[in-house]
Amino acid sequence: MNNCINDNHGDSLVKLSGKITGYRQNRLEASFVLTRDDKRRTSIVSAALATSGMGGQAIGIAANASHIEEEADHVAFEIHGKPMEEWLWRSPFQEGDEVEVVVANQGDHHEIVAVAKPSERLVALYPHCVRSRLAFYKVAIKWWLALTFLVAPVFLNALIWMIIGTRELFGQGFGIAWIGVGGMFGFVILMLMRQWAPFVRTAQRIFNVLGWENASSIDLVKTTRRQRKPGDPPELGVYYFKY
Repeated sequence: MNNCINDNHGDSLVKLSGKITGYRQNRLEASFVLTRDDKRRTSIVSAALATSGMGGQAIGIAANASHIEEEADHVAFEIHGKPMEEWLWRSPFQEGDEVEVVVANQGDHHEIVAVAKPSERLVALYPHCVRSRLAFYKVAIKWWLALTFLVAPVFLNALIWMIIGTRELFGQGFGIAWIGVGGMFGFVILMLMRQWAPFVRTAQRIFNVLGWENASSIDLVKTTRRQRKPGDPPELGVYYFKY
């Protein structure tokens, strides 16, 4: 994982502006989220889902845990003669673009964390750095509420009907099971939040360095969705974004 993602000091990131020269880009595979220890923690989440009867989800998570690498663009270029390189989830930039780059100085070069093109309001970032704190918490809470109050009742009602042949939706047994499943979903989401916390912190630092307003509430998936136009590439809003 990029040193900038592990670094907790916001002043290690700076913004540089200028024209891209000597641009190079390669689509490669690397590990951005999961380490070997993370695979063990992910298997715990998978086991919790399997215990609740959500076998398909458990299988999916277990499969992801066995593949810790994912595709991204490794880019390298210069701005005002300063060499810089690193990973972007997907780079839509090219030679000669006027950009703003968020970097960390590593002595002989700068590590890229984000590249923005103000003329088109485009931004590409280190993988998964797309939401700041408040936006991330809102998404996590929304998922917990949806799973607990929409998915769990339907699942439990069907399970009770199969076991005892009645649809006693709000019986005592249902209530106890509902609390248990809601707690299990909360545990899973907390585990995932912990996994993604370094990316959330880095995203907020990036937004602050770029000087964007309300940096703690920015969700690039939402801002891109609002600005999408017919004919926009499918990668927009998934791997790079509008701000």
